[in-house]
Amino acid sequence: MQAVQCQGGDVGDAPMFRAAFVHNRCPILADAYFELRIQPYGQHPYTLARRDGVPMMFVELWDIWKGTDGGKHRSFTLITTESNNIVRPCYDRMPVTVENEN
Repeated sequence: MQAVQCQGGDVGDAPMFRAAFVHNRCPILADAYFELRIQPYGQHPYTLARRDGVPMMFVELWDIWKGTDGGKHRSFTLITTESNNIVRPCYDRMPVTVENEN
């Protein structure tokens, strides 16, 4: 399985993601996710979660494709966007999330 990140503004136009964007979207629920912040003394992992403990729903794409070896390969793509003020000190990108309006 192969994982990739795709910047949200590019996802519908990028040839690599175009078919998956139309046909293979999927929500992923998560209690938290991790970012590695680069520090002068090395990388420091940060756990990012909602304060209220409610799971986050990320937007991902998936695909099954035929490789040059003739085998089928599975891949998924986490769609990212520019970080908000909370995440920005850790990293300049963050997952696109879907908010529950109910």
